[in-house]
Amino acid sequence: MDIRALADSIGYPAAALGILIESTGLPFPGELTLLAVAAYAGTGRLNIVLVIVLAAVGAVAGGDLGYFIGLRGGRPFLERLIRWLHLSPSHLAQAEVFFAHHGDKTILVGRFVLGLRSYASMFAGVARMPFWRF
Repeated sequence: MDIRALADSIGYPAAALGILIESTGLPFPGELTLLAVAAYAGTGRLNIVLVIVLAAVGAVAGGDLGYFIGLRGGRPFLERLIRWLHLSPSHLAQAEVFFAHHGDKTILVGRFVLGLRSYASMFAGVARMPFWRF
């Protein structure tokens, strides 16, 4: 199998899954994956509109999954996660206070801020933000 055939077969799933994994809150280069797939779509071998739609679906599904991980795992899950990311408990405390005061705005703005985008959904779940407001 040549590289083009491989890219043709995994391009669409990579667009959706890369963004989905990143949007759940797991460290994963989803944007880089999407950039590579979009560049490949620029050659005409993939439909760029379908790439965009699949990436959007992956982002929404990943955000929802991250929310439910936060909802089920709660604060103990986040405490393990911040240790794994080599952050201090004070970072978690600051994030909780900020989210308590600005939860809705954090979700909206968080989609456009590197670093916050991946974890905003989990914080919404941990904070027990109503799903339909999320």
